[in-house]
Amino acid sequence: MSCANGWSAYSWMRWAPTNHLSVGPEEASLIAGVCDDVFGFGPISDLLTDDTVTEVMCNGPASVWVERSGRLELTEVRFVDAGHLRRVIDKMVGGAGRRIDESTPLCDARLASGARINAVVAPVAVGGPFLTVRKFSADALGIHQLLAAGTLDPVTAEFLAACGGTVQHRGVGWNRHRQDHPAQRDVVVHPPG
Repeated sequence: MSCANGWSAYSWMRWAPTNHLSVGPEEASLIAGVCDDVFGFGPISDLLTDDTVTEVMCNGPASVWVERSGRLELTEVRFVDAGHLRRVIDKMVGGAGRRIDESTPLCDARLASGARINAVVAPVAVGGPFLTVRKFSADALGIHQLLAAGTLDPVTAEFLAACGGTVQHRGVGWNRHRQDHPAQRDVVVHPPG
């Protein structure tokens, strides 16, 4: 849902209480929390929109970690309880057209933003539900940038250029190469035997 000025209802609801209404910090925090739960993904909503965060790891309701610049950081973010984290997991998984429950306690899915989620619930998860959200940079690196960074060696780059990528491989290099060269043919590799 969008407002007339192009803002989403979620953005406006989080902005309006602190800028148009006479509310204190506690009320503003409560309103933002409710908006995050209703329109977003609970207490991790801000982490998911933070461009400096590449991964969000919820190791139970009281242990939320993020990866920034290749380093893990424990955050101040907390869920109310395991049920709260579970509701966020159900919302993410359901939005991706998947389900997670006791009969299917593991789920890998992709959010509309392109982020990949991995969730684990009871009976497999001991100590509460667990969630990992892996975000991807909006500015994907090209072959030349990977070469300059030393992430990819010239022989592999030449091999990728010759192959044109593969439908079955999920690697960043393959996907990036396919974006750079969409007209090339795919190579399908079958296991021996």
